[in-house]
Amino acid sequence: MADYATEEEQLEALKRWWRENGRAVLLGATLGVLALAGWRGWEYYTEQRALAASAIYDQLLQGLDERDHAAVSGHAETLRSEYGDTTYAALAAFAAAGLAVEQGELEAAAGSLRWVLDHADDPNMTALARLRLARVREAAGEVEAALALLEAEVPAAYAALYAETRGDMLHEQGDAAGAAAAYQRALDAEVGPASPGLVEYKLNQVRGALPAGATDATDPDS
Repeated sequence: MADYATEEEQLEALKRWWRENGRAVLLGATLGVLALAGWRGWEYYTEQRALAASAIYDQLLQGLDERDHAAVSGHAETLRSEYGDTTYAALAAFAAAGLAVEQGELEAAAGSLRWVLDHADDPNMTALARLRLARVREAAGEVEAALALLEAEVPAAYAALYAETRGDMLHEQGDAAGAAAAYQRALDAEVGPASPGLVEYKLNQVRGALPAGATDATDPDS
């Protein structure tokens, strides 16, 4: 009888605990299951989107090989509008911009590159987009706008390239002192230029165009 009473008491205690806590336990378990299902569902969703975007990007590359501007533009627009959160959308924008430049459509190229600046999360991609946009602006005769784009803070891997590009633009504008300073910054960057010998050659070239005594102002060792 004592055993029965103990079991009965245990059962009643369990019932009492369940009445007091059962709802919370069920809710927690349900949320756990939903969270797991949601995570797996999200993984599946993102994977399927990436696969779909990849297939469209492959079609874009085929159009690029065939120099089919309409196909490239169409696929790039699809990726931007429907898969804008994927890397493929930014890559497509770069491809469309490059083809537009080849065809002399500078505003179209600028639009594609601005899209990358506005939507890409990868700082390396935005740095590359900004650099290419600066070149497009320069080609359009908007040199001041191009130079302003190159004043942005960028990842260390791009700093030398930005400085070298700025030096090229200033040199083309006849600003030898400004170009020399920019080339020197490129050489002094934490991550040096890809072709330091070429940048050194450019630096010596513009220094040769400076008035006597002006060279020292661009030489950090002076």
